[in-house]
Amino acid sequence: MDISATLLLGAQNAFYQVGKMALFLIPIIIFLEILRDLHIVQKASRLFAPLMRLFRLPGEAAVPIVVGLVFGILYGAGVLIQAGKDGSLNAKEMTVIGLFLSLNHAFIEDPLLFTMIGADYLLLQALRLVASVVITALFALRLLPPLSVPVRKAAQSNS
Repeated sequence: MDISATLLLGAQNAFYQVGKMALFLIPIIIFLEILRDLHIVQKASRLFAPLMRLFRLPGEAAVPIVVGLVFGILYGAGVLIQAGKDGSLNAKEMTVIGLFLSLNHAFIEDPLLFTMIGADYLLLQALRLVASVVITALFALRLLPPLSVPVRKAAQSNS
């Protein structure tokens, strides 16, 4: 096979893969927009905010993390890029999320593959989770300033 045929085949395969990703990512992004319009993302962000504080991240950071854990790093990255474009997350926050997802993604699929060759599923999941949380939290402590905790209205009225 000559170089031009190899390049053509590579380009065709690349476009095919991008098309496959788009078929999956576009519906996820549309679905997330619907959830935002219904204020479900905001409610989920508040729910996950205590966990995200471990990484000095806002609650909105939970969305790309959850997508990355459930669907894989590629889809989590797609949602992360969208969050950066719409201004939900800044570059440093995206870096922290990217680190977490690079250490721990496809939380269901990847470990199942390793269990097929003899790995202990629970031990593998525990090690992945602990390592990713500890490393990401330490990194976030160095990279991000502490989150400001909003003052409750009751506390404001008492002062």
